[in-house]
Amino acid sequence: MRKFPTILTAFALIVWPEPAALAGEKQPPEQNPAVQQEAVAKDARQLSKDVGEAIEKSNTFYCANLYPEAIAILKNAQAQFELNPYEAATIHQMLGSALYETDDYDGAILAFETAISSGGLLPKEASNLRVHIAQLLIVNGKPAPGAQMLEDWVENGGTHKPKHIEYLWQAWSQAEQYDRALPWAEKWFENADPIERKHYDLLHFIYRELEMQDECAKLITRMHARWPNDEHINNIDYVLNGKKRKLWYWLETYCK
Repeated sequence: MRKFPTILTAFALIVWPEPAALAGEKQPPEQNPAVQQEAVAKDARQLSKDVGEAIEKSNTFYCANLYPEAIAILKNAQAQFELNPYEAATIHQMLGSALYETDDYDGAILAFETAISSGGLLPKEASNLRVHIAQLLIVNGKPAPGAQMLEDWVENGGTHKPKHIEYLWQAWSQAEQYDRALPWAEKWFENADPIERKHYDLLHFIYRELEMQDECAKLITRMHARWPNDEHINNIDYVLNGKKRKLWYWLETYCK
């Protein structure tokens, strides 16, 4: 696999339930997201006393970094209790986070997918979880499926942030699908403020991989104008009419 510029960004997983939810108590209206969306009834987003106690106990172990113990309690609750959709979604989200902490990425992905399919999440919660699944696929050596899932999320109305643009060009580059990486790399370049050397280097790399000679030439000209004394830029090989030439030759001949 070819090397490419990378600034892989860490990402945070789900936030565990608030204490009120863990205890099986109904959340105040202003804190309960169910009142803001009609997709899920208020009464359905509650935990039974037994399930709430199990989740609270698991949460204690999780916060103490005792992830195997937290996982065991969650799995026992799955087997012992008949869970409503909200309880199932909550337990699988927590299970996914705990499995992630033990580097069991496949298990975490499965748990998050099960949380979505449980039917107990609000649309926004399910949408956010799909982003986490996409990121897990990427860091778990499956960049193409992860990037495709993230692109699907954007196309279905997800609000992508600058970090998502980074995830996408990085993932498609890791998969060596540079044609898919290019539009996201260009967005990353265009949105940068200020535009730094790393942004130029990324586009230069992708343009060369795709043999986009005109775009590469224009970019090199901009780089040379910005860093005229940079020896690395001055010694960049540029392919012109099938012949490899040094940048300075190309500039003197074609950019007068």
